[in-house]
Amino acid sequence: MMQGKDVKAWTSMIGGLADHGHAEDALELFSLMQRSGARPDGVTFVGVLCACSHAGLVELGLHYFHSMMKDHNIVPRIEHYVCMIDLFGRAGRVKESLEFIYSMDVQANAVVWRVLLSTCRLNLDVELAEAKEMHIRIIENAWYWNDLIDATVILLKIIVKEIQ
Repeated sequence: MMQGKDVKAWTSMIGGLADHGHAEDALELFSLMQRSGARPDGVTFVGVLCACSHAGLVELGLHYFHSMMKDHNIVPRIEHYVCMIDLFGRAGRVKESLEFIYSMDVQANAVVWRVLLSTCRLNLDVELAEAKEMHIRIIENAWYWNDLIDATVILLKIIVKEIQ
């Protein structure tokens, strides 16, 4: 097995395993990485969260997401949030995916809404899927407008309407 603290090598192997359906191996390798003294970075956690998503390990994914911030001082990026939304969605927890989006510290982009849309379709939540498809169209067409604030205001009105 690999010696030393080469985070890029560990991360590449973890990500490769996660992407190719070997979630348990990826998570075991992550544990081995930590025991070796190598410090994971944000990219490492994308692979770890992806592995949890593919394996349906929601609670473990939540643990790693919080550990990433608390234990490793890594600020979540959009990629981490997308993995978590996918994690909830694959587990059939679409409502939690949506709640997670609303609690994010970054603004949801078209990728976030597309992942939610995919989970809605996977879980046959047609009503929510149709509402989120409108969000995607607004975000993707925002460049047509002179001011992105117009797009944000429209999105906020839609979200408020959904909540009411």
